Amino acid sequence: MCTIPEELSKEALLHRIRGFAETPRDIIVFTVNEIRFVAVSFFTENENVLQYSVRVFYDFTFHELVHIQNFTPNEAVLTMGFVNFKRKLMEPHDFLAIGTGVVEDTEPRGRLLLFEINGTMFIPHPFRFISGLPGPVSAIQAVDGYLIAAILFEVKVFTYVEDEQPRLEPIAFYLGPYITN
Repeated sequence: MCTIPEELSKEALLHRIRGFAETPRDIIVFTVNEIRFVAVSFFTENENVLQYSVRVFYDFTFHELVHIQNFTPNEAVLTMGFVNFKRKLMEPHDFLAIGTGVVEDTEPRGRLLLFEINGTMFIPHPFRFISGLPGPVSAIQAVDGYLIAAILFEVKVFTYVEDEQPRLEPIAFYLGPYITN
């Protein structure tokens, strides 16, 4: 994973992209096979309806757009992260992970989307997504080849299973008394 160079802080990068019609909300930077990717979440508000999108660019120029992912109205992008499912005896698998939450319902729900980066190519369709989660996905972190996600009152650990149907499998969880993030 790449850190933002000191001369390009997160705030400086967000300021640099203010020329877009939407409002930038968050930004992450990651490197795969010496290619630097920048993912930015944006939102607009029209008649009390929030519309989120994520744009993926090559590098900090914001000129080479790789992908735009739009979300349903009132589905907020809450967290983004880079995940590398690399463990012993397994080929590395790199993903951009996006966690969402729906803000309009009385029943909280969310989704976890994974976009694969194969070599230097960003695959524009979600490799996998888990929908109908029992709450918003408020935090994502990769740890030692696993994906950890905070989902409402739960922290779940997912592993990547590589067989005829590659998928994410939950392998552990912690159910807490408070909302996690």
